Amino acid sequence: MPPSASSTPTLKRKRSSFISPTDQTIVTLKVGPDATPYNVHLELLCGCSEYFRGLFKGAFKEAEERTTTVETNVKTMQILMKWLYTQELETQRTSNSSKPAWHLSSAELLDLYAFGDRYEVPELRNVAMRYIQIQYGHRTAQSLSTSYIHRAFEKLPASSTLCRWLIQYFAHYWNPAKDNDDDIAAYDNMPHEFLLGVAVISRRRFLLLQATNKESLIPTAGGEFNEDPCHFHEHDDEDSTALCTEESARLAELRCKDKAANESPVPSKQVKRTASSVVIPSRRTGGITITIPSSLANPSRRVNRTHQPGSLAN
Repeated sequence: MPPSASSTPTLKRKRSSFISPTDQTIVTLKVGPDATPYNVHLELLCGCSEYFRGLFKGAFKEAEERTTTVETNVKTMQILMKWLYTQELETQRTSNSSKPAWHLSSAELLDLYAFGDRYEVPELRNVAMRYIQIQYGHRTAQSLSTSYIHRAFEKLPASSTLCRWLIQYFAHYWNPAKDNDDDIAAYDNMPHEFLLGVAVISRRRFLLLQATNKESLIPTAGGEFNEDPCHFHEHDDEDSTALCTEESARLAELRCKDKAANESPVPSKQVKRTASSVVIPSRRTGGITITIPSSLANPSRRVNRTHQPGSLAN
């Protein structure tokens, strides 16, 4: 049966119901080593998943028995059930908390995305991506660990939108100085597709920095990261794209309001040069420091060549 309403704050997106008043067929999904049962309306499940539509409406024994076992954990299934019936993601914030309401853990979001990938639930993949982008897709966010990369590439194909986003994220924001001993120990076994993608984007960014002193180009070397969140989503039509864009903007506004009190005014646009670094102010981030050879920091050694940055192939 549908889960009861919870007092836990949630984020939601409006949608029309998949359930017909005349079709209340129930199927059972079994989860975990104890085969914990979860009952769900057939039409609701099949309406969002091509996999379950084929399983329960095709010529399989599951269609007759109306039950199947799914490969996920109980926590993911609890979050999924709430999302199926309400399009809300349960968060960790309490009713009297002043913290933002988007704090599902990175592991929970990865498991949600992996469920959407395994069982062909594209909208669940989009929801998980939106939350990951809002929580981690900016310079002031907490970092994702290298161990997270291993888990993501073990659970997902390298062509998935989440894996492609992780390549972009690490190419733009990764700071090796912040890695702990476990992160460093994981370097030798990083996924090949991940390393190649990060190397290509990082090299393009470095070449652009070498080729020009135009401060307006340096922050966007290799393409402005996360400029269009829907680049890493899956939409079938303009309406779903518009809804997703609106929801991404709403979540971003929540994050910005939460950080506004701690941000100092951004100085006027100018480049401050030292012997080994360039500091570029930014309205978005407050400034980014890029360390370069002293010869490149010297305006008298400016290189007049230009280089057109590329972008990672979809």
